[in-house]
Parts: sequence; C-alpha cells; structure tokens
Amino acid sequence: MQRTLHRKIASTKVSLFEGNGVGPEVVDSMVKVFDAAQVPITWEPSEITCMDAKHPSTAIDSHGLFSLKNNKVGIKGPVYNPPALGETLALVQVRKNLGLYAKMQVCKSISGISNRFPKTDVLCFTDNFEGCYSPTQIQTMPSVLEVSKPTSFAQTKQIAQFAFEYAKKQSRKSITALHKVHDQNSLFFKGCREVAKHFPDLEYHESNLHTASGRVLKEPQNFDCVISNNLHGNLFGSICAGMVGGVQLCPVANYGKEVALFETSHGCASNIAHKNLANPTGMILSGVLMLEYLNLYEHSQKVQKALFSTLERGQMLTHDLGGDSTLSQFTKAIILSL
Repeated sequence: MQRTLHRKIASTKVSLFEGNGVGPEVVDSMVKVFDAAQVPITWEPSEITCMDAKHPSTAIDSHGLFSLKNNKVGIKGPVYNPPALGETLALVQVRKNLGLYAKMQVCKSISGISNRFPKTDVLCFTDNFEGCYSPTQIQTMPSVLEVSKPTSFAQTKQIAQFAFEYAKKQSRKSITALHKVHDQNSLFFKGCREVAKHFPDLEYHESNLHTASGRVLKEPQNFDCVISNNLHGNLFGSICAGMVGGVQLCPVANYGKEVALFETSHGCASNIAHKNLANPTGMILSGVLMLEYLNLYEHSQKVQKALFSTLERGQMLTHDLGGDSTLSQFTKAIILSL
C-alpha cells in the first residue's frame, strides 16, 4: 500500500530558522508576506546549527532539532555549512537525524524574468543520505587516500518511489534517471526501473549525466522530472537553476516519512548581507511548497499569484534581476499585490 505523499498536519506551528548571511532578511520578507496573506501559521523561531561565519562548527543545535521533530515541518534560510576535515557537514547530519531522505529542487521559468530558456520546468529529485553524503575514507599509502561513495539498492528505490509518487500526484509526464556512467547493470538504474514498472502512466528514461546536461540546454521542454544521486543531481540542478535565472529563484524541499524541511537553493551571500539587496523569491516559493505540503492550497496560490504578478510587472525587481529595487521595496510590492 502506498503511503500518503502530502498529509494534513494537525498543528499549524512551524519551526522557523533564519540562518546566516542574507538568511534573516529573506526569511523576514517571507514572514511579512505570509502575515499579510493571513496564512494560518504560528512561527516557532529556533536555530538549526551552532555556527556562524566567524566560528564555523559542525555542531547541531539540539533545540532546533527538537522543534522540528515536534512540529513535523520547518523552513530555513541559508546557513553557513563549511566543510570540516574528517567530519560530516552539519546540514547532512540534520537531514539524517530527521530522516529527510529525499530532496526536491524546483527549476521553473517565471514570466517577467528574462532568460533564454522560457520552457524550463524541471523537478530535480536527489538522495540526501548516500553517495557523497556518506563517504568512507581510507589512507592506503602516505600519499593515497581512497574514498568510497556508497549507493544501495534500497535507498535508490526509496528516492525513486518518492519521485514517482510526487510526479504522479502533480500530473507530470515523465521521469529521467541520471548517472555519471550509463551502466545498464548499475544498482541505481536497477532501483529506478524496479519502481518505474509500477507507474505505467509515467514515461521513464535513462541518461548519462553529460548527455543530459547538454540536451537540457537545447531542449529543456523534454525534461520533466529527474532522479539522480546527490553529486550528479546537484550538478544538474545547478545547471537548470542557471537556465531560469539563478538559484535565488529555486525553492527546495527535503522530505522524510514524518518530517519535512523547506529551504532556498542559494547560499548565505555574505557579500550583500545586511544591505537590503537580497532577492527573497526562492525563500517565498519554498514557503509556497510548504503550504502545499500542509494542504493550505488556497493560501499557497494566493501568495504565489501575488509574487508572480509582481515579477511579471517588472517595476519592482531586485538588482540581481536587472532592477534597482531593494528587498524591502520588493516585499512591499508583493504585499500590495495580495
């Protein structure tokens, strides 16, 4: 029996993590828009990691984890996630601790934002647990370090199952499995095929990462949903994000069986932090994904419509989109469009 993909959360309390850099600014923009739209949510502010730019650390904030486990849903701004030698990245620890095995990045062209790929509408599904997120390092010689990046049949099936269920629910047409080496006998492709045969209404394709990366630039309309491991999926997702105008426009959702965490694709952008220059579009769209997850469709459509109409008019665009509006002015314009 298939599990319910998006379930109704009894509580409307949501864990809120501002993050670092431009995080507090874009999160504040989203909260103001949601408040103006009268979204029935109670925010529970917290922290997700014990780090900042001056004091990088891989420690996880226990209060933040408790908040997420208790509320079952959260949303966060970008956080500093510096690599630490021999340690697992903090955000990877968070995802594993909460069982957030599936990541989805939405890369869709938005009317009013100039780009050369207006037909782009791709959902990128990637694994949050294995591959580069679970490396094993063995120093076999003083100058040789062997690194293994595991991929299991069970985890591949789990992420594929989620992707196919989501695609079907969203009335998508096709799913393409991507891998670096197009080996017909790879566990990754075997796992995807095993799931694909239970979804005959969805077209299933397989492709080499290099081939797909070239094709999506020529014919983006032929890519609907994509499944890959975290390294290759993140690379392909970055290409698709660039095609629609940048990662600041692309929302991300991390799903588990009990918990969901929504976030932006972009980093902390410390060079423009506290200057009122950041673009909150990706943060607001991440919030829209969260509202859909909570079955608050009327509110999600209201917020999305106001955001898109503001972008389409083109009179209040932030600097990264060729405009001269500040984050505050852009936020006010969205609120006036509600």
